[in-house]
Amino acid sequence: MKTESLGINSNSTAATLHQAGLRVTGPRLAILELLRHDSSHPTAEQVYQRLRPTHPGLSLSTVYNALEAFSRRGLCRRMPPVGGSQRYDGTVEPHHHALCIRCGLIYDLPPEVYQPSPPPPQLQPGLRVRGVQVTFEVICANCQSLAEGEARVASDSGSLLDSHTREGGVKCPS
Repeated sequence: MKTESLGINSNSTAATLHQAGLRVTGPRLAILELLRHDSSHPTAEQVYQRLRPTHPGLSLSTVYNALEAFSRRGLCRRMPPVGGSQRYDGTVEPHHHALCIRCGLIYDLPPEVYQPSPPPPQLQPGLRVRGVQVTFEVICANCQSLAEGEARVASDSGSLLDSHTREGGVKCPS
């Protein structure tokens, strides 16, 4: 998370809010700045927790309301919920995502990584496609390492049981 950059572009952020037809308030500035500089695709609760130390008067309700207003006006994108929690993306330019199905981390991918097919003609009449976003389900390198470590431990335990069975002739019940 790049929180050290927060506040640097507050004039730009204020102009963005104003152009979107939103009142410029301290909480909205802080929330939008955090989204623009945080690539973790945070939940509303995470936004609240990250801003609370520097904005003690901020309420969780304010965060939810701001994120809803931002997403309706195209200042952030709602992500598909992961583990039941709605997540938000401050990068509004077209791009795709890779979602680790084990730990829930979401990674941004440039749009050139994958060119999806055009929308199907079977869409209901009157629907206007605003964009296509692809989410690749992956297992990140960290989760792969953890899984390999767990497999190694299980394998070592299995070999100990096998040697115990061979040497002592008694097999532990499964």
